[in-house]
Amino acid sequence: HEEEPGRRGVGTVRMRIARVKVFKDAAAGTLGAEGLGLDDDGRRGDYYVRVSSNRDCGTGRTQVEYGSSSPTFLSPFTFPLVDYGQVFKFTLHDAGTDRIVGVCVVGVQGMLQRQRDEWA
Repeated sequence: HEEEPGRRGVGTVRMRIARVKVFKDAAAGTLGAEGLGLDDDGRRGDYYVRVSSNRDCGTGRTQVEYGSSSPTFLSPFTFPLVDYGQVFKFTLHDAGTDRIVGVCVVGVQGMLQRQRDEWA
């Protein structure tokens, strides 16, 4: 990624996707704390994750995890932080069909707030 002349950004973010849970029932992931479906053995499959941003700073992709309903992805990603309005989109894909199975969007402000809360 080449930066625009005169634009340096605000830093760098390093992230790792520890684990994803693929529920059999799509509604299980939206239930309240008492019904998270954590006892659900999930929908086994072959999955990978793509990471992208709303800023032009590249994309990332994990390796495929085979035959799991709770795939673990330990591949690290490093992206430049262009500004504090930057957002990262994580899309979980079925490796056999390349179809999107799930999406999570996380903003830089949310990441920073979580870090501040942990330090408090």
